[in-house]
Amino acid sequence: MAIYMVQITICKNSVQTIVDLILETTITNKTINCKYLTYWNDNKSKGYYFLFEAINKDAVHTILDLIPEVNQQVIEVNAHLTKYYLKQAKGIQDLESKSESHLNHLSLKVIVAFNLNYLLHQNVYEDHKTNIYIKNQFKTIKQIVKKHKGKFVVHQEKSFTCVFRTVTNAIKCALETRKFFLSIIDKNFSQSQIKIAIGVSNPMVERKEGINTSLNNVKHLCCFSNYNQLVVSSKTAVFFKNEGYVLNENVNGIKILSSNEENFILLLMKSLNSKLNIQNFSINVLAMDMGISKSKLYRSIVSLTNLSPQEFIKEYRLIKALKLMEQGSKNLSEIAFETGFGSPSYFSKCFKKRYFISPSKLFN
Repeated sequence: MAIYMVQITICKNSVQTIVDLILETTITNKTINCKYLTYWNDNKSKGYYFLFEAINKDAVHTILDLIPEVNQQVIEVNAHLTKYYLKQAKGIQDLESKSESHLNHLSLKVIVAFNLNYLLHQNVYEDHKTNIYIKNQFKTIKQIVKKHKGKFVVHQEKSFTCVFRTVTNAIKCALETRKFFLSIIDKNFSQSQIKIAIGVSNPMVERKEGINTSLNNVKHLCCFSNYNQLVVSSKTAVFFKNEGYVLNENVNGIKILSSNEENFILLLMKSLNSKLNIQNFSINVLAMDMGISKSKLYRSIVSLTNLSPQEFIKEYRLIKALKLMEQGSKNLSEIAFETGFGSPSYFSKCFKKRYFISPSKLFN
């Protein structure tokens, strides 16, 4: 392995964005055979210098091809000069330390989405203390998030999204929150389920579209969490491994998604949300919109959810309807049509079958 110095004139992005892109690529793609070491700034020329350890120049260029900057020059350096170059990187950790704790240098955000799909019994809803009861549960959950150094970015009555600096903190928080939620399930609840998904933000996506895109993507993954399961993106598992831990499939109710599964989920949710208000739209239309066969759509949804496409779509409609009910800005007829049920009576029938309580009793 040789040491290469790369001079980059940064015009379009911050240096931190460039570092994040480099780290994300080298961490998640082990076939490149290129390791990022450090960088420093030359105040005189306003240029930035990056050090890489790589098998050859081509491996370095593979990284640089992903960076939207010009004026890139790759120079192989003598091993004796490496120590000198490392000293130029003021405030940056030494080579060994850097490679062990690269995640701390990232401005990437670890995003955790929680969805508490619980319903209280009718007699509890009629109790004037219900709101206080629910608020007390969230008070404890907030304490758990704070304990693990998380920060709330979205908070609704039964769903919330948090960001963390490390995957370790995110996963510990998710497991503790799930444990607490399941411990409070008692006679007050008629239905209960906590859905959790963990993903890592993409700095390139955020640069173009903003943090909301990354947040929404993790929320979409959350829809595929089944039976109090914790769904983890493939990149999250890689980062967790680089923090010194390994996630095992189906241990503690954890499911690790493959990159293909994630891409399928995001494509499906984008297409599904665009058609949600259409009553009984054809599965063939959904498959065509996604550019896949009907059989592949069926197999993929069943594999991820243990539900048929029709069952999954109905479940998603009910979840969306429940959230609209909580917001309180629409009546039941409007909610029924907006979520594609076609009529308030059919919506009420499906809702009662799923949650064992009429939507009108919850809505009043």
